[in-house]
Amino acid sequence: MAGAEYESDAVGIMLHDLVSGETRTLLKAEEHFDHSPRTLRWSNDGARLLFVADIRSRASLCSIDAAKGAGPGGEGATVLTSEGSHALHGECGSGSLLVSTQSFMAPPELYLLSADGSSARQLTFFNRERLSKTALGRIGEITCEGPSGDAIQSWLIRTSCLDAKCRHAALR
Repeated sequence: MAGAEYESDAVGIMLHDLVSGETRTLLKAEEHFDHSPRTLRWSNDGARLLFVADIRSRASLCSIDAAKGAGPGGEGATVLTSEGSHALHGECGSGSLLVSTQSFMAPPELYLLSADGSSARQLTFFNRERLSKTALGRIGEITCEGPSGDAIQSWLIRTSCLDAKCRHAALR
């Protein structure tokens, strides 16, 4: 065990060179990046690894330079998306990323993201008509300090009906 803060399910990234037999760490769990990568995928040019990590209760798309790795403090790991949850489906010849994106407010749709995640173009609109006829409440994110001083994140999901006649469920 690594100590009191050890998390047995923390995952890192190691790269093994089949020619030289050398194995090196690109991302050390708990040290270089606070979030465990999953669904690893090489970029088309082989320069980086793309992965999804759970960050603030979202499946965020991230990347890491395959030559440099994350390094101390994780400066080599880049979070490409921060809002909604994403699944990576592939990379186009231009370097654009094909992803599905979903949130509390919308079911999955396909998007084309720029290679650095800075711009998105929606490709599918399967749910547009149904969503236009659906009353959705507002979603909020709340963070408070826990007993150990760590941040505890919660979701505040507000009802779409503010009429006093509406019945509301509450979870405690």
